[in-house]
Amino acid sequence: MFYWNAQSNEEYNQVETMASKPLFLRALLIYAFSALLEVFSQPFYIVAQNLALFGLRVSIEGAALLCKIIVSASLVLTFYKDEWAVIAFSYAQLIYACVIFVGYTSYFTFNGKKKHDLNMLPERLPEKNYFDYHLLGVTFTFLKQSISKFFLTEGEKYVLLYCGTMTNQGVYDLVANLGSIVARTVFQAVEEIGNTTWSKLLSDKNVETRQVGVLQSRKMLTVLLKFCITLGSVFVFFGPAYTDVLLLVLYGNKWTSTEAPKVLSAYCFYVMFMAVNGITEAFAHAAANRTQLDHQNKWSAISMMVYLLVAYLFLAIFNLGVISLIVANCLNMGIRIYNNSNFIINYFGSSQPIQDAIPTRASCAVLIFTFVVTNVSKPYLHPLLHVVLGALCLLLFIVTIRLTDKAFLVNTKNLLSGKKFD
Repeated sequence: MFYWNAQSNEEYNQVETMASKPLFLRALLIYAFSALLEVFSQPFYIVAQNLALFGLRVSIEGAALLCKIIVSASLVLTFYKDEWAVIAFSYAQLIYACVIFVGYTSYFTFNGKKKHDLNMLPERLPEKNYFDYHLLGVTFTFLKQSISKFFLTEGEKYVLLYCGTMTNQGVYDLVANLGSIVARTVFQAVEEIGNTTWSKLLSDKNVETRQVGVLQSRKMLTVLLKFCITLGSVFVFFGPAYTDVLLLVLYGNKWTSTEAPKVLSAYCFYVMFMAVNGITEAFAHAAANRTQLDHQNKWSAISMMVYLLVAYLFLAIFNLGVISLIVANCLNMGIRIYNNSNFIINYFGSSQPIQDAIPTRASCAVLIFTFVVTNVSKPYLHPLLHVVLGALCLLLFIVTIRLTDKAFLVNTKNLLSGKKFD
């Protein structure tokens, strides 16, 4: 595929040089084995999430990440002029996977029965059944969902591989890695906490306690959705004016002359779509039954087809560059947000949980003012003064929230600290 994608002699030579490295195949095999180890760790990870063992996850994944950084840095610095540098990162990934696997399996092997009354070893089902058919059906439902999610999250890489140039791939990788930092560090954690909590609150069979759980879930959804919208708004209204400065500080002039600043500006809008879709989808998956999950899978399939079609048309036919992938992703997220919102409205019988998550008018006014001022003043101010202006606008936004939406700040603080909220 890499050879087929090469669109010039120079790119062909680069691919040939990469593939001809003696240890290139070994590196691929090490990555494959690392992925297999992480798959074996998944059942333990899921149990840890269900038991809300967030401290365990932080400890294990933090240790794994630290080991990965140390190993990759040591190997790269040691073999940076040698062919072994090709697999330095693959060995680091292997160490990461080993720490994850050993950490989770060790904890549940020695503490599963004692602390949580869990036996993680395989057992034969009663009545000589080899399969739990109900569980098998649910698993198949999630398998279909996983396939859709795979193409939705990884689809752009295949579109770029077949339709884009290596420059397009480099620009998109740079922008995606920078833009998705907040999604990986903040939004993902919020979504997982929300999904785990909602699954517990809404799974109670007792009518009275379930009603309390539904009420708590509704309040929690509003708080988390408002938090994600507020954080996403910072990217939408502040980000586009400062992409040039960010790339200049991080990478110098190398990328500022490409389409990377324009693509990164578009990615700032995509962050908002990711924020809203992530938290609403987390609730929908936690609250849905099997039939509703199948319905959601159909919507995922529709959004997947729309996404791949739009990405291919814009990139291969209309030649709009990497920004076409951002547009396609936004359309995909928009379809999923529409479906999630309908589910939430039908579940609670009201759109109030979503309406209450919209920022106050004062906050919206400050955001619009910031967007206009930072973009209009950009050509006339020195980059340092422009950054100072953005910092002042951000401070104004924070003060506005403190003055006009104190309840949101209190509820967010209480939720993150594990206390009850109003």
